[in-house]
Amino acid sequence: MTKKKVDYYLFKRGVKIIQSGRHRSLEGIEEIVKIRAKLNWGLTEKLIASFPKIAALESVKVRPLIEETYDFNPYWVAGFVSAEGNFFVDIITSSTMKSGYQVILVTKITQHVKDEQLLKNLVTYLKCGIYYKRPKENAGDFLCKSLSENLNIVLPFFQKYPILGTKSLDFQDWSLIAHLIKDRAHLTTEGLNEIREIKSRMNTKRIL
Repeated sequence: MTKKKVDYYLFKRGVKIIQSGRHRSLEGIEEIVKIRAKLNWGLTEKLIASFPKIAALESVKVRPLIEETYDFNPYWVAGFVSAEGNFFVDIITSSTMKSGYQVILVTKITQHVKDEQLLKNLVTYLKCGIYYKRPKENAGDFLCKSLSENLNIVLPFFQKYPILGTKSLDFQDWSLIAHLIKDRAHLTTEGLNEIREIKSRMNTKRIL
């Protein structure tokens, strides 16, 4: 459902050439090279040197347009977020909080800007978060920092459609902190220290 769909269709074209046996001829190889030029990051330096005429053609760099549909399956969303998403917690100083600190639940999914529309459609589908284009970067984020949205939408969604793999451990810890916030434990010194302890083992700090 991402722009990788284009690479998949191009890949299929190459497979069909091989299945037909045309890859045994120079014409067939050149056809595959033209497909390879549109795939992922294009031709390697070695292929450019071997097929300079093909590499010089601007037409081989134009990727085909494929109709994009975003009829999301919730299990697909869970799998996508398992691979591409992050659940983490920010603790920032705050003059408005009695404890002096504010605890922020964060759900984030990062993609190349070419999949901007996919993330925008996820905002619509999940009915939470925003799309944020990173300045001076070719990347954007689905970003949810709203406490109510994380508690009432994100948390129950991924409890029903579970996160898989190692990231499920981060989601479990994120959920523990979410419940502590819901119970207002973050407003006490003891609760804040418990949140800090849970946070210290999440994401890149996790030791399996």
